[in-house]
Amino acid sequence: MNIIIIGMPNSGKTTIAYELARKIGYKAIDIDRLIEKEAGMSINEIFRKFGEEDFRRRETLACERVARLDKRVIATGGGTVMREENMNFLKNRGYVIYLKRPLEFLKTNLDTSRRPLLRAEGDPMTKLYNQRAPLFEKYCDMTMKTDKSVFLMCKEIKRRLKVQGVIK
Repeated sequence: MNIIIIGMPNSGKTTIAYELARKIGYKAIDIDRLIEKEAGMSINEIFRKFGEEDFRRRETLACERVARLDKRVIATGGGTVMREENMNFLKNRGYVIYLKRPLEFLKTNLDTSRRPLLRAEGDPMTKLYNQRAPLFEKYCDMTMKTDKSVFLMCKEIKRRLKVQGVIK
């Protein structure tokens, strides 16, 4: 069984994934970093050279591959939920946790240099939030508000995972 972390960009998915993995004795995987490593280039470069559709194809292949592993805490990309097949792969052998952070906090201290979809004109974060929030709710097994420290959030997640029999 894997633990899958979903949420908007800037919600803390990677940070929580690595700390939670340490706490429960699992290994952590960040799907975006895996894609970058395999491509030999950044996500920005993939978007620039090949476009979003190519990135999403790579993301689906990565989801399919990591879903076969066991005892991993997997940090997804913010848009992973946009493809149903990604979530089917991940949910097949995984328990999904949605890191729910209010929109106004998602916009604070946001580094858009590594997030090509957030560099569009207007208010792209609100647009993405409105598209994705219903999908996060649809696919999650647990919702975790991001109103505590990383330490306290991971402690609470671990407790809830034990109560629900997901981990020992």
